[in-house]
Amino acid sequence: SPVTELAPVVLEDGRIMYGVLLTADIEGSTYIWRRVGDPLLTELVEIVYLSPIEDHFFNRLDGTLGSGFSYVKASDVMQLSINTSLQYLAEKNHITAFYDGLLTNENDKSTKRHHGGGSFRRILANNWFLVSQISAEQNTELELDLRMNFTLGAGNGLIRTNFTTLYLAAGVQVNRENTAELNQYNLEGILMADYSIFIYDDPEVSLGLDASLIPSLNDPGRIRSNINSNLKWEIFNDFFLKWTFYFSFDSRPLSESAEKSDWAISRLGIEYKL
Repeated sequence: SPVTELAPVVLEDGRIMYGVLLTADIEGSTYIWRRVGDPLLTELVEIVYLSPIEDHFFNRLDGTLGSGFSYVKASDVMQLSINTSLQYLAEKNHITAFYDGLLTNENDKSTKRHHGGGSFRRILANNWFLVSQISAEQNTELELDLRMNFTLGAGNGLIRTNFTTLYLAAGVQVNRENTAELNQYNLEGILMADYSIFIYDDPEVSLGLDASLIPSLNDPGRIRSNINSNLKWEIFNDFFLKWTFYFSFDSRPLSESAEKSDWAISRLGIEYKL
């Protein structure tokens, strides 16, 4: 059916247009009716992104809410995860708030990992974008009580098709780290990659992988990295089974007694698309 509400339409060649989609007489094609100029006849396979912009603020919000749980009696290991995100979409601006938490209990020893914050992305022409982010994280396995981050960067969508995307970005990051006894300010570079695969058949399946490499600029030789991955399988309308994995590494933690790496696999999770 035609999209009759104003929508940003991103084409495979990187062009961004704002208009409505109307039915064309040619199979597999549509007209993009723009604010100015003549309607553009376009093949549907050339459209890689489309999201109608609603008139009211709350109708522009979209998000997810997920949770996972696992327990192994033989090793007495219990894991509970919670993750959520909320997005606001305008013509050229994407605003996202997010939170991801994991609690692990093993033989009466508990560890926890929290990561949350907000990001702003400004969409530019030819698949370029600007990005800024404020976030906070805690990881008791790495003896990190709190790390506050502020990030500025720019990137490009190197691959954007109907079934896969690849974004690369680079920037700088300022943060403050706190442990039980120490605190430190850091200036870091940051390289980010975000890769996704989508299968929109029934059931809907998606695979996401994002990674960051963070070399310190004021503490030469220190390198941090983060990897997050998720696989989602739609079981019925807007409900997904979800498998998640994360890995964190710090070559020189602030606390000398801290572990240098931390990772976890959530074996079973459920996510609901709000």
